[in-house]
Amino acid sequence: MGGGVRRPPPAGRGPLAISRDGRFVYVSSRGENTAVVYETERHTGLLSLLRRIPGGGPKPWSFTVHPSGRRLLVADEASSTVEVLAVDPRSGLLTGTGNSLPPPTPDSVAVPA
Repeated sequence: MGGGVRRPPPAGRGPLAISRDGRFVYVSSRGENTAVVYETERHTGLLSLLRRIPGGGPKPWSFTVHPSGRRLLVADEASSTVEVLAVDPRSGLLTGTGNSLPPPTPDSVAVPA
């Protein structure tokens, strides 16, 4: 992934996660309150922006890809929720599931492997 990014990264970047197969990179954009999906170009390592989606609340602080590779869990500190987003394993794209967990002011999220 050392090749660079084709478009400017989102403002207020937070942590990142990489899909199990290394094809997709997920970034929390705290300034935009979004989850951002990049695709890794296999031969160059460059990242191409695929999509920005709402992070599930006003302050998406941390997230992790579930070991199945089919969910992204987003800890939103301000709304005291962990939002569950679906991951399409073929396209890497995220969609809301309407499911969330209510821990108080989560600032990180981890899932046992």
